[in-house]
Amino acid sequence: MSCESSDGEQWRKAVPIGYVMNGSGTSPAIAGDTIVLNCDQDEGESFLLAVEAHTGTTRWQKSRAGSIGSYTTPILWRRGTQEEVVVCGSLRVAGYELRTGKESWNANVLTSVAVAPTPVVGDGLLYVMSRGVPPTAMGTFADFSSKSDKDGDHRISKSEAPPGYGGTTFRTLDFDKDGFITEKDWSTMTNLFARGDSGLFALRAPGSGDITSTHVAWKQTKGVAGISSPLFYEGRIYAVQDGGRVTCWDAKTGKPLFEQERLGAEGEYYASPIAANGHIFLTSSRGTITTIRAGESLEVEARNDLGESVMTTPAIADSRLYVRSANRLWAFGRK
Repeated sequence: MSCESSDGEQWRKAVPIGYVMNGSGTSPAIAGDTIVLNCDQDEGESFLLAVEAHTGTTRWQKSRAGSIGSYTTPILWRRGTQEEVVVCGSLRVAGYELRTGKESWNANVLTSVAVAPTPVVGDGLLYVMSRGVPPTAMGTFADFSSKSDKDGDHRISKSEAPPGYGGTTFRTLDFDKDGFITEKDWSTMTNLFARGDSGLFALRAPGSGDITSTHVAWKQTKGVAGISSPLFYEGRIYAVQDGGRVTCWDAKTGKPLFEQERLGAEGEYYASPIAANGHIFLTSSRGTITTIRAGESLEVEARNDLGESVMTTPAIADSRLYVRSANRLWAFGRK
């Protein structure tokens, strides 16, 4: 982590991060004069780090043991004089005191691995989202090994692994890191999948401790995205799924206003929805930006194809829309 100005580098801080299956996907978050970084990982102890923004001096570091390879960015939740850092990760969302890093509360409402959507706050509620993998999706180890166990030793080496199971997938499934995928490794992963929840949850402002059974205002399971984050805008929550399907809920009640409506722009959606001036912008990995009107029904206003892939969320500043595609940085606005 480094920070530069016109006078040159101000400070640099080494941040040791272990193995993460899909690489680091989180961003640093600024909370007043503090920078907070989520350092969840698949191997090694996950942790949350807070440093002083102007000097890089560590303010606190909090263990997040058991949180496996999440990709979410921390957010700041202010409630009166109370300031908390909220982080989503394996199985749960948790709040930490900004000043000390002490964990204040947690809710077990998330999937077990690879949590990606960043939470949002609106109308006094916290909205968290994840899409889980059913334990049955992996099938059985007996079926897997019957097709791959060439030497009949009841374990699968990397050289025996079928296409799609090499590299990072093999390393993740090899839970005990002995160089083989065994029935024990398989069971450990399927049991981990079974422990998680998934959906879009609205949480009321918490007190302390485990609030799973006491502070869930509402939950929805249809229309939930696995990677892009939910958007709170003008009293509604929006989410976009792969294939160009968008869903909108009333933020207070969770009532679906429209559900999995087609945008007419297919592809995967890694970028999160953003909004300005009554419009919502939805960006596909194929580089199509679809503009819809904010409201209780889907109204597509425009589609613009950039001609190359986009994996990042656009940004809005000074009446311009900035988009980073595979080979270009774009700025859209009126002259």
